[in-house]
Amino acid sequence: MCECDAERETIEHYLFNCELYDEKRNALRRNVSIQAMTISTLLEDDKIVRKTVEYIEKTGRFKLER
Repeated sequence: MCECDAERETIEHYLFNCELYDEKRNALRRNVSIQAMTISTLLEDDKIVRKTVEYIEKTGRFKLER
């Protein structure tokens, strides 16, 4: 279960639906465009992956080690 208690935490929920990250997700959408808001684009396109990583870092949900 996700911390928002709305549904199970999945990749789709985290990237597209979780209300805890609406503001940060909206910023990601503005940075990559609405058309790029698909799992395949967010996780496979070299230029967009960087923006996805920034989203992950800004949400603070997962700790990334570099």
